[in-house]
Amino acid sequence: MHTVSQATPDLMKLFDEDTPVKSLLFSILEGRTPAEILVDDLDRPRRCVVRSGARFTFASRDVDRDFLARALAELRRTAGVALVCPPDGSTRRTPPDPDLVVERLGFPDFDPAHAGFREALARPLEGMEIREIDRKRFDNPLWRDLLVGFSGSAERFLEHGLALALYRGDEVLAWSYAPNRGLSTMEIGVETVEAHRWQGHATFIAAHVISRCLARGWFVAWSCETDNPASAAIARKLGFRGERTYPVHVYRSRRGSL
Repeated sequence: MHTVSQATPDLMKLFDEDTPVKSLLFSILEGRTPAEILVDDLDRPRRCVVRSGARFTFASRDVDRDFLARALAELRRTAGVALVCPPDGSTRRTPPDPDLVVERLGFPDFDPAHAGFREALARPLEGMEIREIDRKRFDNPLWRDLLVGFSGSAERFLEHGLALALYRGDEVLAWSYAPNRGLSTMEIGVETVEAHRWQGHATFIAAHVISRCLARGWFVAWSCETDNPASAAIARKLGFRGERTYPVHVYRSRRGSL
């Protein structure tokens, strides 16, 4: 087993393009996002395991049980692993028994003509203001660690990612982000400050991030855990489609944490 310092074009051929969270995986394989990459052969790799800074981990289609087990053991020496598995449960590999299985829901398709999306964009600001999360606003603790986790650094996020926050005066109400671009796809996330939930702010700000992604010629996707019905409801309301569930096998680090 070997560690690769950066992705190469050969590695992209080892992974399926319809994998869940593909924007993150392929942003790594396209060289935009740093990650830990393990391969079986430096010159002609046939098996590969990739762990992102957000702990989401991906195994190539032909990885076997032995290589996967060894790769997971190596990765768990330093941090936990969240192995993204195929949505239909079929796989040529059998992952080792995890510490925890988390079920997630993915929406890989989006309808830009959906009425809910158009209505969200048309909503008046009513004393609120949309501000881009740029260099000046990046260090806000509400979002800094999450964006760095997905992108690898503030610099990489500011170069490749996109995020908007909804303000009333100096107070943040909600914010939405698209931190990784892979296969011309950005996966959308959204957060609402607890005191301002259930007022439609998340739908509104997410719609504006989606609109900016579409204007740049990017596709958009959405995913969340199945026990987060509020996020799934926002996705459906905005026009995300093709929903499918997939498991994430969680392995704690040897230090006892994810």
